Amino acid sequence: MACLIADLPASAAPEHPDRCGRCFRCGVACPTGAIGPDRQVDARRCVSYLTIEHHGPLPLEWRAGVGDWLFGCDICCAVCPWSLKAGPLSGLLRPQPDLAFPDLSRFFGVSERQFAREWAGSVFLRARRKGMARNALTVLGNTRAAEGWPLVLVGAADPIWEVREAATWALAQWEKWERVEALLADPQPEVAATARTLLEQRG
Repeated sequence: MACLIADLPASAAPEHPDRCGRCFRCGVACPTGAIGPDRQVDARRCVSYLTIEHHGPLPLEWRAGVGDWLFGCDICCAVCPWSLKAGPLSGLLRPQPDLAFPDLSRFFGVSERQFAREWAGSVFLRARRKGMARNALTVLGNTRAAEGWPLVLVGAADPIWEVREAATWALAQWEKWERVEALLADPQPEVAATARTLLEQRG
């Protein structure tokens, strides 16, 4: 890091011009309502924050908004007119298939060490194994893809309680209430509490 020391007064930085005008496409499109009318982002609700940086269970009220976003979210950028003008440049990007459409089963049945070795050099290490398994279960709860059902069952027996908690929510989305009730006996209080909340919300 470089530092310049001088006795000259620092001039005030010019204000950044508002180039959005009346446009609010990003806020309308945001699945969790993270972008307010003033276009300020509430990071706590942002899908990118929730799936990458957030530790522990995702807030129940925002899980549906995560949709099928496994890691991050680009909706606000995708609908922005300024991004659309950069279309030719964005076409130069070629996502890696293993990262863009990963096999979700690779997040289950492995230790954190095995996960770190298998995904070395990838961005998935930021969320760790338990975070990616949590995200996968959130996606499976939202999409209820038939091929994902075995993973929901595996997640419900995962040794990491945050993964079991996510599986509890996924089971509720599949309306497998008898399995949710079974998790009332989970030794981790947070898992049992989520099961109880979901059963109460069912009415």
